Order: sequence, then C-alpha cells, then structure tokens
Amino acid sequence: MKIKRIEEWVPIFRKMPKVGELLVQKKKITEDQLLTAIHIQNENRENPGLDPKKTLIGQILIERGDITENDLLTIFSEQLELPYVQNLSLRTLEEQGIETNLEACNKMYGLCPLEMLETQEFLPYKFDIAKDEENGNIAWNVFCFSADPWDYDKIIKLFQQLIMNANESLEVEIITETNNKSDFSLLNVTDLNVYISFARRNDILRTIEELKEFLYMGVKDVASENDYVTIRLFREILNFGIQTKSSDIHILPNNANGGLQVRLRKDGVLAEESRFTRGSEKFPIQSYDEFVNVILNEAKIRSHEKSVMALDGALQYSVDGVTYDMRIASVPVLMGQRLSVPKITIRILYKGNTRDVNRIGMLPNQIKIIKQLYSKSEGLTLLTGPTSSGKTTTIYSILNCMDLAHHACYTIENPVEYELPQAAQIQVEEKLGLTFANILRNMLRQDPDIVFVGEMRDHESAESVLHIANTGHTVLSTIHANSAYKVPQRLINMGISPHQIFSSLNLVISQRLVHKNCPECLKEYNPTGFERELLGLSSDVVYMHGTGVVNNETCGRCEGRGYIGRIGLFEILPTAMYPEWEYHADTPERLKNYFTSMENEDGEKLYPDLMEDAKIKMKKGWISPKSLASVFSRLEMKD
Repeated sequence: MKIKRIEEWVPIFRKMPKVGELLVQKKKITEDQLLTAIHIQNENRENPGLDPKKTLIGQILIERGDITENDLLTIFSEQLELPYVQNLSLRTLEEQGIETNLEACNKMYGLCPLEMLETQEFLPYKFDIAKDEENGNIAWNVFCFSADPWDYDKIIKLFQQLIMNANESLEVEIITETNNKSDFSLLNVTDLNVYISFARRNDILRTIEELKEFLYMGVKDVASENDYVTIRLFREILNFGIQTKSSDIHILPNNANGGLQVRLRKDGVLAEESRFTRGSEKFPIQSYDEFVNVILNEAKIRSHEKSVMALDGALQYSVDGVTYDMRIASVPVLMGQRLSVPKITIRILYKGNTRDVNRIGMLPNQIKIIKQLYSKSEGLTLLTGPTSSGKTTTIYSILNCMDLAHHACYTIENPVEYELPQAAQIQVEEKLGLTFANILRNMLRQDPDIVFVGEMRDHESAESVLHIANTGHTVLSTIHANSAYKVPQRLINMGISPHQIFSSLNLVISQRLVHKNCPECLKEYNPTGFERELLGLSSDVVYMHGTGVVNNETCGRCEGRGYIGRIGLFEILPTAMYPEWEYHADTPERLKNYFTSMENEDGEKLYPDLMEDAKIKMKKGWISPKSLASVFSRLEMKD
C-alpha cells in the first residue's frame, strides 16, 4: 500500500465505520462481545482520571482478549489503505531499504531522542528536507510507525515542537526535485509532512530498544558495529521464537561453506523460517562460526573446543518485561569435508504457562478421578509419554490444584520449567553434585508433604521415589514407557519389587499431544483410506478438521494453519481405586483389558485407552483424523 500524508487519510478516518461494527462484520467478535465492550466503554467514560485510550472499543476488546492488536491494526490498514508492517524490527527496516547504519541512526535520533519515543510509543524511521520547486517552500518529510491512528495529532505537534526547538546551527541536507543538495537550517522549514505506517506497540518498543543498544555500542566503539549485527541477528531469532510461542529453535549452516538455516518448533511441528535463511555467499562459514561464538558466549560456554564437543549452557532473556529461561545445547555434526560444524538447539521455557487441570483436554470423568486421587496424603502418581508430550504441564496443572499454602511442596527438576508459587523448586546441577539421587536421599530431612521429581531414570532414583511415597508423602514423577499399562513392568525392570509398586502406586497417566482444530474454519472431513486403516475409524461418524480458510480468505484465527495449539490425549489407570489391579498386572495386555472393560451405566468406558480417548475427541470435533495420524505410529496402534 502507498504511504500517505496524515492530511490525506485523517478525513477518511473520521468518517470510517465504527470499529466494533467492522469487527463483527469480519466475524472477529460476536454481537454479545461488542455489547459487553460498549458497556465497559460507557463505564470508563464516567471516570475522568482514566487513560482516554481505555474508552476506545478496540483497546477494550484487546484487554478482554476478544481480539488481538493484529486484528485491530488490520482493520485500520484496510479502511485507511495504509501499510501495516507485522513483526517490525531493525531487520524489517533494512529489508525495506531503510538505512540503519550508525551514521543514519545518529542523524535521525539525534533530533528525536529514543528515550522520548519510548513514552510516546511511536517510531520515526526516516526524514528528509525537500524543497518544492513550484512555491519554493521547504518541507520536512517524516516517516513513522504508529500503533494507533488516534495518535496522529500528538505526532504532528511533537514534530512541530522539535522544529521550533532545533538549534540554528544544526544543518541537514535538502533534497530538491533535481536531486541537488545544499545545507539548510531547520528553522527555515515552513511545511511539515508526516507519513504513517502501522506496527504493533510491542514491536515498536522492542525496535526502539534495539536502536538504543545499537547507538550505545556505537558510542562505545564504532568498530563494534559488525559485532552488533551478529548479536542483533541472534536476538531477532530469539524474539521471533518467543513471539511465535516456539518451544525449540534449531540453528545450522546451510552447507559446508556456510549460510544459515533456522528452524522453529511450534505446536510440535518443526519448520524452517525463511526470514533468517542466509546463503553461503552472504554468510560464509567464518560468519557462522562467529555467530555460534556469540550464542555460546551468551550462554556462558567458554570452552576452547566449541566446535568439537557436545556442550550445554543456559541464559536468561527478557522481552517486553518478561524474562525467559533458555537452555542452549551445541553438538558437532558432519557437513561436507568439515568434520565438526556446531549445531545449536535452543529450548525456550515459558514459565508463565501453567494451566488448570480443567483446561488441558481431559474428559469430565478423567478430571474427577484426578481430583479424587491427588488429594490422597501418600502414594505415587506417574506420568508417561514421549519427550515434549506435555507431562510436566499436566503435573503442574495438578500441583496448582493442591493446597500448597498449607503443605510443604518441593520440585526437583532439570531444568525447572515453570514457576510454582509457595513451592521450593530445586534445579539439578550434576556438576555441583546436585543430582536427582543425592537430592532425593536428603529430601525426607526437609519435612515434605508433596514432592515432584522430574524423572525416574534409574534404579537409585526410582527406589528413592518409592521410599518417599511409602512413608506418608504425596509424590509425582515421570517415567519412560510406551503406555500406562507398561509402567508396572517398567518399574520391575528398573529393579523395584512388585510389593513396593502395589503398595505405593496411586495413579498412572499416559498422554500425547495433538493439534486442536480451529473452531473458526471447521468443516467436515473425509479421512483418507490410509487414515481410516491406521486409526480404525468408523464410517458412520462425521469427522471435522480446520481448513485454514474462511470465506475464501485465510482464517485470521489460526492464520491458515487449521489448528490452534494442541490438546492432550489421556490414558488413566486409577490403581488406588482398585486394590485387585495387582492380580492383573503380570502383563500389560491383561492390565489393559482389566481397566478398559469397565463401563458406566450408559455403557461408556470408564477408562478409555489413548486411541479410544482420541476417538471421543474426534467425534466432538476437537481434533482431526489427519492430526491424529501424524502423532500415532502403526506400532503404537498395535500395542
């Protein structure tokens, strides 16, 4: 879209249809949501001390979570025909041909200090002084990013004041229509033209922080500009990973000559992010090595053999006032004739993402069982499932339901993934001797009521966990097994006696994560022959899936993916409720038959296995056969 002067679009803005009505037309909100927002707007208008922006319908809907800032800015962009730049950063400025070198930034922000812009929440990124050959007037042309069209008057007044305050000795280049340049005092500028593009508020503030850091480094050492470019690329990758809620970032050169390949895992799917891709001609292997050194130095990894050793480190990174813990792992991989190219993997830990047990995808009967058994004052609850299947999230959702204010709760993890108020959280540090086994051996001296152990990985840790559970304490942990029915056998294989298992085990949960259908673009789905055979699907059930399309346009809710987040599939064995279960535990098959054969008065299974749980959720339209087929393997189906 064409960038316009404020004077060109403000008349259109003033006559624009109401934002709430446009959002209803676009099916971003319902009529009821709009009426609620209008009611809040009327209440806010009666409070003269309130920020005027809190009386705007769009802002109210964003604060309520009914829409996103992206939804609102898209409406303004379409109605006013103004550009909207998503994911604004210094890199997007560079991609649009805007100068962001040290000289250009000093010129722009010497006139308009960044500290002032932080409070104003808009960002000028380019200016020039031009002479109109027809009338001889000198005009100052300013190009800005703003998150709110209502700020137009504030922006104009600010730049008018800057012109008045400008020092007469400050000289800039005038660009005439004939491209002749001459020096001119700002005080002689007679016209002001301000051009606006839209960008999200947090993106603007983050870009201001990037600029501040760039200018600070330039003041310290002009030669450090190249180093800063490398650091900035790394931080842009981290920012984008956090913004897209990615769990992991994979970094590798494109080939033996260099280049850069960045892949992000979001909702379990690993995909390359083309915006960070670099060819070897622009990013030679030396640049990749420098880039890796920046990452490892940030993670406090100081080894002189960075490219030939498997290394681990950690860093804390702040975005928009939120601090994220990150785990950095480097491993040498083969690439062409080069034997030791370091591949970097970054795990992002979202500590604020703890959930309620009612909102992780469990069926009502499963929630009832969980709440009934976690209140027991002693015994062991075990969760099993593949890596990144949500086991820790489920355990924390259970811990959140407990009365931690009146019970001593300890978590022993590597790493600590979530913050849990009123709990003492212990991070395993094997280099310091803080191993699972050592901490567990001393745990009873800490007078615990509830203990969460991140993983039972060997005989010693399993023995300690069972001992704590057998001595009047509630213990939760995870263990590797293909299904809940195989957990008792897995414990026996780890050297735990059957008597210890039968006397301590209260509950076993096996789980997987599956993409959850987007409700906005949901349509009927006819499973393929492969999916029907693999999943054993019935022909008389109507299946659904998210198409990613609404009214021939990309779905705004899921951004064309067809799914929003993931939902859990669960297999629950409430062993504490059935003392006779031990007589059926000699084989996983017998144990599975015992629990899955139980039904309620309506003939519904009380304890469905993973596949049965998945079929229930497919019938409800929560998940699609296609998503389910991508999670389960044929081998798991046979098991």
